[in-house]
Amino acid sequence: AAIEASLTELAPILGGDRGGIAQFSEEGRCLYFTHPYAAPGADRRLFNSDLAAAHPWWAAELRAGRPVIVPRVPEGLPEEAVAEWAHAAALGLKSHLALPLKVGDEVLGALGVDHVAAYRDWSPGFLSRLQTLAGVYANALYRRRARERLQQAADLNRSVLASVSSEIVVIDREGRVVSANEAWTRSRRRQGLAAEPLVNGGDYLASAPEAHGRGLIDAREALLGLRAVL
Repeated sequence: AAIEASLTELAPILGGDRGGIAQFSEEGRCLYFTHPYAAPGADRRLFNSDLAAAHPWWAAELRAGRPVIVPRVPEGLPEEAVAEWAHAAALGLKSHLALPLKVGDEVLGALGVDHVAAYRDWSPGFLSRLQTLAGVYANALYRRRARERLQQAADLNRSVLASVSSEIVVIDREGRVVSANEAWTRSRRRQGLAAEPLVNGGDYLASAPEAHGRGLIDAREALLGLRAVL
């Protein structure tokens, strides 16, 4: 929502007929608009299409982390940009700008704008400021994608732990419980031991004598082994 609001403010400054932010899919093959904007009456068909399939040269440039800056379309396009030439002719495109959204070596997508009504030249100072803004967008999108990946990994971890019949508990370097599978919590309950306080970040090492004292191995040896691993 914050990105969409900022693009609404940015659109009059860019002065284009259509543009916004497009993001590559996780595997990098497809490129779709995720935050588009358009002037009244502008062609919106690209908003629902795979931009990488429709414009392979353009997408390859962005995927390589190179900006696409073409003040005069189509004559500013290279000969190999066959699909882009056809697109420019069909829509009457006059100028185009696309800056890669890049974090480190990873290109997440692009911030772009099309000019149909009139040609547009961009000064080095304007491009520099816009590149700074593209970096802000890239970092925001990267953080969100990282959170989603982390959540997916956590969900996968929980599902794997739940499917294993052996008792498994994961502890951090301080000996506190990060997660445990259902087999482990059931085992503690059968022994009359509390499981929930430990699962919520409890001190596993402090509970070890209590739990292992009822088991087959010596509690002291168990603690020595755990601390050696940690």
